Amino acid sequence: MDRLDVYPLQRMTADTEPAHWSAYTPPTNGDRERWTVTTPVRLWLPGVALLDVVGDGWECDRGGWVDVSPGYWWDGASGPAIDDPQAVMASIVHDIVCTPVHCLGQRTHPLPSYLGRHALYRRILRANGAAWGRAWYSWAALVAANWWVDAGSDGECEP
Repeated sequence: MDRLDVYPLQRMTADTEPAHWSAYTPPTNGDRERWTVTTPVRLWLPGVALLDVVGDGWECDRGGWVDVSPGYWWDGASGPAIDDPQAVMASIVHDIVCTPVHCLGQRTHPLPSYLGRHALYRRILRANGAAWGRAWYSWAALVAANWWVDAGSDGECEP
């Protein structure tokens, strides 16, 4: 199966919208909603300082590439957000860069900067056509929610 290259920091096209490479499962019986990658996807984040790390169903490299395997799932946009294509695209990247990993014997993230992880969500929303106010509101809500959830912890965002 061919891999689909997606550039989330550029405006989506019909073949790069999440509906083309993922499937949505609505919440049932108290379970959260779920988005699942259905075809191999390679996300390119030029200029983003990623580490060379491997996660469960994905891997990143310093060139800004994130390879995501079919079967990887995430819960879409969290909080008071609408799972439109802009938010779904931003949420898969955000969930991956917020996943704790071990690199060189230390616990870290594919994108080590806490604020950088959240700012990337905002940048992807804007690159894909979200209004300025929506992108900033979403960013502020994301930072606040993660700060609240992680109060007293080591300041890590939850995947």
